[in-house]
Amino acid sequence: MSINALYEHSRSGDKTAEKLLFENLAVSFSVFVRHRTQSPDDVHEVVQEALTTIAAKYRDIEFETSFSAWAYKILEHKLLHYYRAEGQRRARFVTTANQRNDAAYADIDPTLRRRLLDCLKMVSQTRLRHARVLTLHFQGYSIKEICHRLGVTTNNLYVMLSRARTMLKTCLEKGGIE
Repeated sequence: MSINALYEHSRSGDKTAEKLLFENLAVSFSVFVRHRTQSPDDVHEVVQEALTTIAAKYRDIEFETSFSAWAYKILEHKLLHYYRAEGQRRARFVTTANQRNDAAYADIDPTLRRRLLDCLKMVSQTRLRHARVLTLHFQGYSIKEICHRLGVTTNNLYVMLSRARTMLKTCLEKGGIE
């Protein structure tokens, strides 16, 4: 039975049709939201918010198109609200993480910092791409973003990153790159 048919039966007072309606909506909404969010907990939360709103309003509204179109529009609005809230949460988290990182940099030994910078300069003089990979990785770019920026494959990037780390380690231990 379709969602619109179940809606018509539940609106006339059929409790089993109402239960089936919300079970079908929950399954359908879960599949829809699962493809648009990362966390299973978030899927459940968005679906429950949409179902709660639908349950509160569906009996009082006369639909111009169909009940299912209206229900999916409610779900889309809940997803947009979720995206906004998630973006704000991430922005707050990044700000807090950056503040912590700034505090951590204040505690770094100045001589080690100077040696690291000197070694990075040596790496860049020897292999500029290796130094660039190290710098981009340190700045927090993802592997996919670095590959796109440099125009290399993922495997090639891992090789360059490994070699760059080895060069940096050698420089720090021996004072120069061989």
